[in-house]
Formats: sequence, C-alpha cells, structure tokens
Amino acid sequence: MMRRWLRDRPWIWILLFLLVLMAGSFATLVIAELNKPHVLN
Repeated sequence: MMRRWLRDRPWIWILLFLLVLMAGSFATLVIAELNKPHVLN
C-alpha cells in the first residue's frame, strides 16, 4: 500500500532529498559555529 503510494508520487523523493540537503547544510553551519576558534585580541 505505502510502497505503491510512493511510486505514484515521485515528487516526494525530490522534496525529501531537498529537506535532507537543507538539514545537512544547516547542521554543518551549526557545527562550524560551535567549533569556531575564538581569537583573543
């Protein structure tokens, strides 16, 4: 049932791919900010 529903709607995979891509880039930005070296003047 679920498998056929997904096969009939290929745009869901594109949407899912974009969401994963955005979540990954957001996580990368967060990690980069947390690991940013603090330079003391």
